Amino acid sequence: MAGNFIIAAAVAFSNPSYPTASISDTAGNTWTLATTTQVSNGALPVVYIWYAKNIKGGADTVSATWTSSGGGEEHELVVSEYSGVDTSNPLDQLNSVYSTGGTSISTGNITTANANDLLYSFMYFTPVSGTVVPSVSTNWTLGNTQDSNTDIQMNDAYRVVNSTGTYSNTFLELISPIARHLYLG
Repeated sequence: MAGNFIIAAAVAFSNPSYPTASISDTAGNTWTLATTTQVSNGALPVVYIWYAKNIKGGADTVSATWTSSGGGEEHELVVSEYSGVDTSNPLDQLNSVYSTGGTSISTGNITTANANDLLYSFMYFTPVSGTVVPSVSTNWTLGNTQDSNTDIQMNDAYRVVNSTGTYSNTFLELISPIARHLYLG
């Protein structure tokens, strides 16, 4: 819908080098890179998160284009659309966490500067087997769960707050992941 906000999160595993990514859509929206994170050297993931504010609306297909000098790549992209987000300066804060084990991961705290903020969490991990549907913190809503038969599963969650305060989210998984990353902003 015109005036809405889109977040796109992409993950790529690659060996021996990290791919670079760009994003576009068929509606011609303007995309801004919120963050990119290279987790570590070797065949571990790189994460990109983009957003498009005050979108044009109508039918739209979002695509990520990957460029790499290496091989053995696996890519995933998850896209979410929200209404009621600030149309001029939507990104207030960004936080990331990396873990290599356990059964949960928390964003850590972010203190909002505005009432009526959208909080967004993104996580990826490599499940031991099958698709895992995590739970999220109270007052958060689990959004996308994407597992397209690769080594990557992605999940996102969101919360709309109506007052300033300090907030965090915790994803709880049923299977211990190998690696995961999460953003809140």
